[in-house]
Amino acid sequence: MLLVPTLVCSNDSLIVNINDTAFNFSKIKGGTFYMGDLDGQQDELPIRNVKINSFYLQTTEVTIEQYSNFQTSENNSLDNGCWYFESGWKYSKVLNWKNPGYQQDENHPIVCVSWIDIQRFIDHINSLSKHQFRLPTEAEWEYAARANSTTTFYWGSDPKGLCTHANASDLQTLKRFPSFVSNQCDDGFLETAPVGSFQSNPFGLYDIYGNAWEWTQDCWNDSYINAPLDGSAWLAGDCSRRVFRGGGWGDNPKFARSSLRNRAPSEQRKDDIGFRLVLIPHSST
Repeated sequence: MLLVPTLVCSNDSLIVNINDTAFNFSKIKGGTFYMGDLDGQQDELPIRNVKINSFYLQTTEVTIEQYSNFQTSENNSLDNGCWYFESGWKYSKVLNWKNPGYQQDENHPIVCVSWIDIQRFIDHINSLSKHQFRLPTEAEWEYAARANSTTTFYWGSDPKGLCTHANASDLQTLKRFPSFVSNQCDDGFLETAPVGSFQSNPFGLYDIYGNAWEWTQDCWNDSYINAPLDGSAWLAGDCSRRVFRGGGWGDNPKFARSSLRNRAPSEQRKDDIGFRLVLIPHSST
């Protein structure tokens, strides 16, 4: 049965309920921005001016509760294990989104899900609602993360801001990974934190840096040469690998920033990669 129980909270946010599971979205008003970073990695170049149309982006990363409420025999993702970090990346057939190798509760971000798993999840929730959902494009993600900023982070260039804005590498991380580069602060979490535990960015988005990396829709390309300028997903290049953004719970400021790009095989699951959704509201909303 198609359900459209949507509460419009304000001009800038929406709550969509599907089978009694709530998803919160912030309206990201369109504009133009310069994507990339002259001081970043080579794959963040060339910088170019990109136009973004207004869109709705999930306020937080998808939680374990939200993900688990829509698991079926067709889209279940408990069968192929997950990669975890312990003196290098290792693969475990035992680990999965219900057991990523560390303790979580239902309000933590889902991890150990592949890009392919997420497409199945999206197909399923799309079948239950007149609204439609998808992953953000890479350009949409960076535009939303920057929140009209032009600096390394949305609050400026000082990496110490991660301690109040993000769950990233800190003194907690050093307890498990003594060799990691870390901010000299303690955010209270060794691995993932409940979503929304830190300050939001000016667009009302939580955990846009840190906590869990976030899959995007785009195929991987090692530069922005010939990339779309209209904010759409780049669906040419190496589509066996997909882009993810934002840094995870164990990442230092080099990785947990607006323009940093990363990629992985679309079937790969890792203990620090999750996602958030874009909402395309039904026209009657």
